[in-house]
Amino acid sequence: MSKLTVIREKLLMNGGNYQIILDGKVIGEIGSNEAKTYEIPEGGHIVQVGRNRSFANEMSKELRINANQNDIIIKVRLNSLRWIFVFLYIMIAIIRFCFDFTVFNFLFPFYILFFLFLSFKLGIQAPTIEQLK
Repeated sequence: MSKLTVIREKLLMNGGNYQIILDGKVIGEIGSNEAKTYEIPEGGHIVQVGRNRSFANEMSKELRINANQNDIIIKVRLNSLRWIFVFLYIMIAIIRFCFDFTVFNFLFPFYILFFLFLSFKLGIQAPTIEQLK
């Protein structure tokens, strides 16, 4: 038996727990700033990390590993664009309140809906996994 260690780095936006999937079967979950170790049988395996929601597929790409009496360490990183949209939202809101643009005042509700859509659609991205050793 080999050991598979999955490490998830700490983030400001936690993102909730992600499932660890080995050969299509969920073997556990991992939260922010956690490390989990699992016993896995020897041989070739496919590892994925993420969660499958009805509105967004947040599954990582498949990582092929070969377990042969060695410990395998996998690092999970989240790629979140959500902070960029929050920053842009705040900057445009500041501009809107500092300057009285009549056209901008008319478009402000559409602007809010547009950035909310972008932050949820583009801000939710699949985690990236890489084998360290």
